[in-house]
Amino acid sequence: MWVLSTERAELTFFATPESVPGGYAILSHVWDETEQTFQDIKLLHSRNAPADCNPRDFASSKVRNFCVLAESHGYQWAWIDTCCIDKASSAELSEAINSMFQYYALADVCYAYLRDVPSQDYVEGESSDFRSSLWHKRGWTLQELVAPETVVFLSSEWKALGTKCDLAFLLEGITSVPASILRMEAELTSVSIAARMSWAADRNTTRPEDQAYCLMGIFKIHMPLLYGEGPQAFRRLQDEIMKQHIDTSILAWGPIYQPRPHRDNPKKPVHDHSEETYLFASSPSAFRGCTGRRAIIPNRSSGDASRQVSEADTMGIPVPSMTDLATIPTFTNTPYGVLAHIPIIEAHDLIIAPLFCCNYGRQLGLLLARCPNAIDPARPLYHICFRFRDSRFESRLIDLGSSFATFQLNGKRVTAQWKSVYLADRPPSTPPPTRVPMNRSMFTPFRLPRAHLRDLERHWDVQPLCRGGIPGRLWNGLISFSFSPRQPVAGGLPSQTFTIYLGRCAEGVTLGAHWVRVTFKAHNAPPDQHNRDASNGAHDCSLAHVRDWPALTKTFSTPGRTLSVQLTFVPCHLNPDATLVLSINAGGSIRSPT
Repeated sequence: MWVLSTERAELTFFATPESVPGGYAILSHVWDETEQTFQDIKLLHSRNAPADCNPRDFASSKVRNFCVLAESHGYQWAWIDTCCIDKASSAELSEAINSMFQYYALADVCYAYLRDVPSQDYVEGESSDFRSSLWHKRGWTLQELVAPETVVFLSSEWKALGTKCDLAFLLEGITSVPASILRMEAELTSVSIAARMSWAADRNTTRPEDQAYCLMGIFKIHMPLLYGEGPQAFRRLQDEIMKQHIDTSILAWGPIYQPRPHRDNPKKPVHDHSEETYLFASSPSAFRGCTGRRAIIPNRSSGDASRQVSEADTMGIPVPSMTDLATIPTFTNTPYGVLAHIPIIEAHDLIIAPLFCCNYGRQLGLLLARCPNAIDPARPLYHICFRFRDSRFESRLIDLGSSFATFQLNGKRVTAQWKSVYLADRPPSTPPPTRVPMNRSMFTPFRLPRAHLRDLERHWDVQPLCRGGIPGRLWNGLISFSFSPRQPVAGGLPSQTFTIYLGRCAEGVTLGAHWVRVTFKAHNAPPDQHNRDASNGAHDCSLAHVRDWPALTKTFSTPGRTLSVQLTFVPCHLNPDATLVLSINAGGSIRSPT
């Protein structure tokens, strides 16, 4: 690792943190818009400066003040992530990020510089600047809080505000990290995977990949950095955690359904393949509110007849012999999904996989739904998620009661059998973009900007159709877009679908007026006569011709105005006389392009 000499801010390399003589101080901070880099520090010392000049005096104020403070406290060496990593080297960057937790854990002292907290701040006040500091909201500062034994918080004037030990209970309220962890009275591994994930639920990173990379040390995971993979990095982190831990709380994220005793609630599986229906979460935010979720895996002494008994040993599952590993759930990654060997409950028209996990003492199970689109009928693939009529939200998990001797569902005892099932673990890493044939030709009568389409697809499943081939100079076919709400319904959008039909009025070779028609129908309902007429190009010229609309804008609504769709057109810069660019605002919840 590279460290700075506190006296002159010169970079020196040591093979390991332990080999830094006399130890080192380390800085935790929120990055400013511009920071001094490894190359900048090197450049300071390559200049021909007078012998009596100290290069530290020409360093940035943050680097300079950090070195001065560390030197005044007796430290010869200091480390800061902005300029002690040569980020021009991908190998060095990867090593540093994989070692970051260790760098902070082995430091003699960590100074946490809070640029937005003045020295006179009363940190324990209800509205203190300390409580609202950005430092508490950054992804990377979580491990910088947890790893070091000594953390000294500094004000914007570099004055000490207190240590994490002194402020442990205040910090627990701000960050959800237990005071016992901050005071080093409990080991990090004593906290469940789900609870540790929940600490990062409200933290932000500049790049999506860093949501995973900043947590590697929290879970003692080492893995390659692949900037550009986006949210896939967080799923890869979960996969690595599952390879090394049997803590099933990593799967216990999302809403929990509380069945009403002695009542069989109507329900149906969710087959929309949304992110919530997969085994792995897409980001740490999915673990918000999971601090009370922990695993209760059976604990046995291998080869010892006097086995160790845990809560899960009396959960009502037939227990195989001591040497049979079926007493512990296993998860194996395959190209088809995660092959899980787990107990399965089939009761009340539900398929439930008990997780060996509890939420504040109540057992949890995964709600499984067989995927109708699985490519291999001989190997059923299951998604996670159910919708119950008496609940406003889809649920991934279900409460199985407070007794660890039996499973309870709707007030009745149910049993489980060990089975091997495939679970859909993650959506495709790079889903193909929606193809819009009408955008490909210069002479198309209509165009829908791709950026606007992506905006629409946040809330709607969009299916475009172009009859008559790619629109060209003499094209008189029909273009339609059907919009179905994604589940769960976002922003309170009504469960209705609508279809936009676009075409040119005249038949033959004459280019006629641009016309548009919009039809509505209930989600999953068969098409009515209006839909069938529109799909054949039928329209009322007095109502459907775009050039007759004021400002080329018109709003279409369902009866009762439960859903409104506003269409706006502007001439295309590429072909202003013949091509109109479409923007769509549905229900007022989707932003139109500017």
